[in-house]
Amino acid sequence: IWPTEQDFIDHVVNPIVISLQCLHNHDIAHRDIKPDNVMYRDSTQTAVLIDLGLSCVGDCKRFGKGSPVYKGPDYFDRHVDELDGEMNPDVQGTNSIKDAKIEDFWSLGATLYEVLVGYKVTKDPVIDTNYGYAVSLPKENLSKLPDEEWPTVSKFIRNCLTINPNDRQSFWDSMVTDAGLK
Repeated sequence: IWPTEQDFIDHVVNPIVISLQCLHNHDIAHRDIKPDNVMYRDSTQTAVLIDLGLSCVGDCKRFGKGSPVYKGPDYFDRHVDELDGEMNPDVQGTNSIKDAKIEDFWSLGATLYEVLVGYKVTKDPVIDTNYGYAVSLPKENLSKLPDEEWPTVSKFIRNCLTINPNDRQSFWDSMVTDAGLK
């Protein structure tokens, strides 16, 4: 669909990043970024981020299930008791707007990975009766990224999928500043 890396950046990555940064600048976290919530507008040939049904503004204490396969490990660290769709009372209130924004970065990376490679980056989360949810990021999946052909996009996706949420935030801040999106 996209003949070059620059076409993918211009028509998919940049429009989504700009939309997400606009939301984040207004203290809104999307909280449900996934391929089903990205539409491609033929008239402008750009991707559009849709469906703000699980978004939160300023305070993200309201728990929304979303799509676990697009959630990062930090999400599961905070929400280990989602068996019945209820928030674990031990973690209520810990999902700040900052946490939710960082989760958006992971979801964006997982979405772009799937759009580019054709596979989900993680398997469905596993429910473990002792530890709640566990999510794994198989290294063999990341090896499917086209590092040599599309190095910029591959690096962007890898940075979004950084396990440490603080490193993910640092990458995003740097990227947004460099692009003049703040």
